[in-house]
Amino acid sequence: MNIGMLLRLAEIYQRQVFVTDSYKVFNNDTSVRKISDLAVGALQRRPIEFVSDIIELRAKGSIGRFLATDSVSHSSNPFVFEWQADDCIALGNELDGISAELIQTADATLKIPMPSIYHPKPASYEPIDPKRSAPVSNEGAPSLNVATAGAVLICTAFNQLGR
Repeated sequence: MNIGMLLRLAEIYQRQVFVTDSYKVFNNDTSVRKISDLAVGALQRRPIEFVSDIIELRAKGSIGRFLATDSVSHSSNPFVFEWQADDCIALGNELDGISAELIQTADATLKIPMPSIYHPKPASYEPIDPKRSAPVSNEGAPSLNVATAGAVLICTAFNQLGR
């Protein structure tokens, strides 16, 4: 669902999408059909570039600054951040975020302001990843759905850049 919604955002705002598919979602025809339906044609009209990691993107010269979303207090507020047209934003899922290794490679980190509240995640009736045994990394921390966070960030950048 989130991938389809993010593809729609990328098409509307005319941004390139880079995907590292460690879960092999795009190898599953059922998943690709769901993504396609939720992308409302964006999957077919705006090609995805599959990459192994950020190092590959940087080596190709495909991106400018690499920005990562993070929940730490020293991260920049995206509403006052000085965006550049070739910025590349990495989004992590709403429960675990982005790996510490990936955050360390970022030129800057962004944190969408949210109230400081505690919201524990209840057990899922039908988990997305039923084989998962690890606890949620950011248990109880406020977080937005990844597609919502992507919308906030891309709209903010678009508004500031005037394009």
